[in-house]
Amino acid sequence: MRKTLEAMYYDNLSVSGRAMNKQGEYYKTEREICEVMSKLEDTFTPQQKELWQEYTSLVLKGNDLGCKDTFILGFRLATSIIFEALADTTDDDTFPIEG
Repeated sequence: MRKTLEAMYYDNLSVSGRAMNKQGEYYKTEREICEVMSKLEDTFTPQQKELWQEYTSLVLKGNDLGCKDTFILGFRLATSIIFEALADTTDDDTFPIEG
């Protein structure tokens, strides 16, 4: 199950490609981040640039791992909610359908 969820997370199960919404908040924020990073990197020495690139690479990897785990946990929570919603409700007086 985890492999399937990871494939979904990385969009490897998509039946059609999709482009990023260039009017969306995420795209605009990514552009701002790139602009600020470029300005910052222009002030670095070659040694600082190398260290900065290593740092940003690790931050991105950490963010990716955290997002993947959050996606999987959210999917599992949603699945649990669905299973509970479909569970036997004969002992639930508030459920509107008679079992």
